[in-house]
This record gives sequence, structure tokens and C-alpha cells, in this order.
Amino acid sequence: MERLTANYHAHTWRCGHAWGTEREYVETALENGFEVWGFSDHTPIPGMSPERSAGMRMTMDQLEEYAGAVSKLAREYAGSLRIHAGLEAEYHPDWFGELAESARRAGVEYLILGQHFVCDGAYSGAPTDDPERLRDYCRLVTEGMETGLFSFVAHPDLINFTGDPELFEEEAGRLCARARELSVPLEFNLLGLATGRHYPNPAFWRVAARTGNDVVLSLDAHAAEHITGRPVEGFRLAEELGLRVTESVDLTRLRRGV
Repeated sequence: MERLTANYHAHTWRCGHAWGTEREYVETALENGFEVWGFSDHTPIPGMSPERSAGMRMTMDQLEEYAGAVSKLAREYAGSLRIHAGLEAEYHPDWFGELAESARRAGVEYLILGQHFVCDGAYSGAPTDDPERLRDYCRLVTEGMETGLFSFVAHPDLINFTGDPELFEEEAGRLCARARELSVPLEFNLLGLATGRHYPNPAFWRVAARTGNDVVLSLDAHAAEHITGRPVEGFRLAEELGLRVTESVDLTRLRRGV
């Protein structure tokens, strides 16, 4: 694979930290040779107030409008670009079932699992040497995959564990093994690569390479300008790490409810 023709991870202004219109994303994707474009803005959380959602995610009352706006573009650009409406969602057993049902009713086609927070509310990307936070993160990601409703795991290496490397490898190994058993691809996040974040984490991806996980490269675009210039370096690094890159993603899991 020499270029990226499909991207399923992109955000909209509704999350409060992305810029530009959906149309700007679509036009830029076309200019850069994309054939498939998925919007997967940050999910609303049932029961969360607009004040707590601000700057992080859309609210529940924006969900239907969001899915409708993307579906309208999909009809308009049919024949030029296949456009899909998704959500990047955390998994939490207290409200995930309600969210999944609301997403289906609104017309959302697919979910990707981005576990930004663990059960104590801590941000997964904050540096930590706490083994329990590492275990909580891996447990929630695994339970999320086991619902059968997620098309892939976004930045599975978001957890910023600074403790025992052997423990990290052990927990990452369990997560990767379960992802392979469930045929859930893992995302190699090009935004993290381009902006010098702590992910992609080579230690995690060496485990994924040994496990033989399917790996999806995603832009995680928060602006139309994020669509250009990043895939080449991502493909090079993925090849160096020995990853099995694919653009094959099952977008029917949410609708099938399996």
C-alpha cells in the first residue's frame, strides 16, 4: 500500500476543538485522492451536561443533526466519495448501551473506540506509573471490543504508562491478543505522529506486530489541513515496525448489533 485512500477518523466543529466545515474536509479529501471518508466526531455522553461537554464533545441534542449533516453530504457526493457518519466513543458500562441505541436511531453508521478516560475519570494520556490505571485502561478497551459494536480501536496506545516496561508489554499483549481474536483492527494514529505526542508508542506496536493484528492508519483530522502531508511517514514507520496495514474496516457492526 503506497497511499491512504480511506480514512474513518475525523472530527467536526461540534466537539469544540476541531475547525472548518464538513464540506472543507470532503473537498480536501477529494483533492488528495481519498475514495472513502468517515466522520467520527467525539461522542456525546448520556446525562452529561453541556457545561461538562464544552470543548471536548458534542451534546446529545446535537447527535441527530450531526448524523443528518453527514448523510446529506454522502448523498451529494455519491459517485465521487463514499462518506460515512460515525462516532469516536469511550466505553463505560453505565451508559454505553443507551449511547449505542441513540446513535442507531440518529442514523450513525459506525463507532470507533477511543478510550480517553478510565473509570476514575482520569485522562488516559496523562503520564502515570500506576499499574491499576494501566489495567483499568486495558480492561475497558477489551470490554468495549467485546461488545462487538466497534469497528476499530482508535489510538490503542493512548495510555501513557511510565512504569514497569514488562508490565506494559504484558497488558498490551493481552489487549492485542483479544483484538485479534475478535477481528478488531487497531489504529496507528497519524495525528499523534505528526504532532510529536507520546503515541504512536513503538513499545505497543512491537507487541501488535508480534501478535499479527490488523492495523488501520488514520488521520484523526481536526481540520482540513490535517488531511495532507502525513501518510508517507506513517507508512514508512509502520513498515519499519512490521505492522500488517489494512484499509478493510467493518462498518456494519453497530447496525448489526452483534
